[in-house]
Amino acid sequence: MENDTWAELKNALTEVDSDFKMIGEYAGGGYASNGNTLGTGEMDSDLDFDFNDQATNFVKGNISSVESFLTSRNSVLNNTYMTGQFLGSHDEDGFKKKTFWMVEWLKTQQQQRLWLQQAYKLLQRDSQ
Repeated sequence: MENDTWAELKNALTEVDSDFKMIGEYAGGGYASNGNTLGTGEMDSDLDFDFNDQATNFVKGNISSVESFLTSRNSVLNNTYMTGQFLGSHDEDGFKKKTFWMVEWLKTQQQQRLWLQQAYKLLQRDSQ
């Protein structure tokens, strides 16, 4: 659909309900890359494809970089320039898939720790 058509649709719906907000999708977009759909009267919000990457970075311990990203993002958000966060979609690997290896690694670490604890107990018992 043409950009002007989206803007006309949004304006018509806003006349019916002044609280109406329209969320759209700009493939791969985020707050800084939205194809000029935000703040122009076309969409009030776009899906935030950056968000699950930031959530993954947070879990990996890159807290400072995530905080910096969110601070930059939040500084431009307003009533006509919003983002819709999600952790997964049919378009890309979601947060769960991106972090699955971390869960498996933690399980492995826990299993190794339990094995070492058991081995230590056996060694303690045998040395008595």
